[in-house]
Amino acid sequence: MVTHTNKALALEEQQGFIDKASEFLEDNEIYGLFQDLLQKLIVKRPEKPLDFLIECLQTKPAVRVCVIGPPGIARSAVAKKLANEYNVPYIHVGQILSESGVVAKDGSLVQDDYVVKMIEDNLNSKPGTDGWVLDGFPRTKIQAIALQKYLPDKIILLNQSEKELIKLNERTAEKSDKEHAIRRVEHFFRHVAGITEVYKNIIGQVNMNEKLRPGTDHGEIAKKLVHLRPYSIVPRKVPRIVIIGTVGSGQTTQSIILAKALGTCLVDACAISAENGNPSEEKLCELVGERLKQTDCLRLGWVLDNFPRSIKQAEYLKTNFSPSRVAVLEAQEASCFRRRSERRMDPQTGKHYYSGSADPKIAKRLIQDPNDAIEAIKVQYWKDHDMIMGVWRCFVFVAKKFCGDEEIHSIHDGILGFVIKPMLREELHMQ
Repeated sequence: MVTHTNKALALEEQQGFIDKASEFLEDNEIYGLFQDLLQKLIVKRPEKPLDFLIECLQTKPAVRVCVIGPPGIARSAVAKKLANEYNVPYIHVGQILSESGVVAKDGSLVQDDYVVKMIEDNLNSKPGTDGWVLDGFPRTKIQAIALQKYLPDKIILLNQSEKELIKLNERTAEKSDKEHAIRRVEHFFRHVAGITEVYKNIIGQVNMNEKLRPGTDHGEIAKKLVHLRPYSIVPRKVPRIVIIGTVGSGQTTQSIILAKALGTCLVDACAISAENGNPSEEKLCELVGERLKQTDCLRLGWVLDNFPRSIKQAEYLKTNFSPSRVAVLEAQEASCFRRRSERRMDPQTGKHYYSGSADPKIAKRLIQDPNDAIEAIKVQYWKDHDMIMGVWRCFVFVAKKFCGDEEIHSIHDGILGFVIKPMLREELHMQ
């Protein structure tokens, strides 16, 4: 009996060590470090592998970024900003081709083998640096494959609709060049799928149509994407994010923005509940769990909105899915009252609008949701506040509080930084 007890204790102690070791490796991104070193060994094949690895660990890594996008999309401005930010060479592929006298004036692309040879010569001629920003390369799948041996860190894809780009190029191009300009746009959209297929693990997209807040630009968005880790097969590496907050704190808005920024799945527990006839708490936990086990969530990660909203739900989530980050939005009553009082509801669909609706028919029938009355909000606010305190205690080691009274983009920047950087437990522990 004593022997069995000792074995059980030994196994429990061993499992505890394994869990702590795994946690340390993930928190300090050791998996990513090993993956990067192995990739460099395979590509470089040094004569003295050990000395090569030591040199890699002692050398500050330089970024290797490609900025691609269709003609007329201000690609060079974004690429130059990144090159200046990281102090690495800026390589404008179109300019190199132009100086060589091989630019196709009819809007067609220069042959792949010629372009690849020129870029390789350019990259190989830059001693003393392993970093660069390539502006306008790769342009085809063949070029993308050829670039792989230089180990790019990130491909920044600047997006805009093909229809809008054709209009833009028609306005800005000379009358005789309009047909050629349109052809260049068509070439980009024909080849971009092949490029994204090669680099789907490290590609980041910037929507150039997106309206930005004053003082920011698309270069700043691209800079944030450079720091995002690629998807990994490492266990628990994909983002598993929970955002909780009181009524009117902006948690749903932040969940939507964050899921879009990270490229993860947005899982809304309220929508799941409504679709299933407002089930019991136990059944809701089961439904949310089924959604988080689906392939897209396992592959891309998830941002969970409106869950957990009780200690029981929090314990279920902690036990079965182990969130990597929990962002807690704390907002003053006055801020929450103001936001919800500005909200309007379409009585036919139940959809809420904060800035009205562009559809005149919908705008005409919008009313205030009875749940947004001050007295109703006060009751829900304090109910949510108690819920937050309980949930916080369940996730104290991976949770951090944010002021929900700030401007939307400021809150997002704070949460995004918290999600991206490695966890420092002394920063996260409840004060």
